[in-house]
Amino acid sequence: MRYVWKSLLVLTLTTAVTPCGCRPSTVPETTKSPKSSDSSRVERRKTDWQEAGLIGAVKSVRTENAEYADRYGTWVEGRRETFEEVSYNLSGNKVEHDLYANGLLAWKYLYTYNANRNEIEVTGYTADGSLDEKIVHLYDTGGHRIRMTRYDADGKLRDKRISVFDTEGNEIQATEYDADGGVGANGKDVYKYDAKGHRIRCDQYDADGKSVGKKIYTYDGKGNNLKVVLYDAKGHLQDQQAYSYDSRGNQDEYCWTNADGSLVLKESYSYEYDTTGNWTKKVTSEWVTKFGESFFEPNKATFRRIVYYKREAKPGGL
Repeated sequence: MRYVWKSLLVLTLTTAVTPCGCRPSTVPETTKSPKSSDSSRVERRKTDWQEAGLIGAVKSVRTENAEYADRYGTWVEGRRETFEEVSYNLSGNKVEHDLYANGLLAWKYLYTYNANRNEIEVTGYTADGSLDEKIVHLYDTGGHRIRMTRYDADGKLRDKRISVFDTEGNEIQATEYDADGGVGANGKDVYKYDAKGHRIRCDQYDADGKSVGKKIYTYDGKGNNLKVVLYDAKGHLQDQQAYSYDSRGNQDEYCWTNADGSLVLKESYSYEYDTTGNWTKKVTSEWVTKFGESFFEPNKATFRRIVYYKREAKPGGL
């Protein structure tokens, strides 16, 4: 879907809640849009550890950002500000997700699971502890999330997202509804998959059922998303986004271009790792043209403070 819910950032590591109209993994963090998981099938649901690309029994991850500044010809990291902190249970699923604004706690989300370890409820609170919203999920007998319902702090319905799945467990249709039961402004998305379960196409329709456009996805042999191409309702190219990955499977470059090939944004990413193999520092550099040259210029460093469960801890908690 093409809507951007503040609450959906909390769902970024879950499957089957993937808007096909959002910019994939390099969306600016302040937009609170969901991370793409187009290549995953529901019956092969990954844990939140796996969706986040985490290795080992991770208890929590605190993420901080720092911007770079040029000081006398040397790039210097600025003050770090906390962006988010995620806590996990021993089954690898999120139990709490705290979001920060300007380094201060802004929202807190708590997760509830059923006996099958499916996420059934997300409760959101503001910084002062007041209830902000509640999201309730409904699953079919196959464990597919067929409905996501969002309520405000007073328990009033805000909107719903209803999904349809094929026999392979792939989400093939998702429709947004307003509180009054009508199709929402963001309409409906219809998805198609290849034989490996990768989402290869998303057709978008508005509330009246008219075509808005489509997105075409391509992947490499490892299932990494290499390109997303956007077309309008008449089939004209609008823009495309290309991705590349390093030997560890982490994205190392992103390129976004207009229909005429002109550059919108190009970024590169480099990483530092801990002894477990999880990255603890990520430097984002942007392709710029200045002083008669074009080159990558560092603009942000992202740090992850990762805490692990002790080895004697045994998995099994919801």
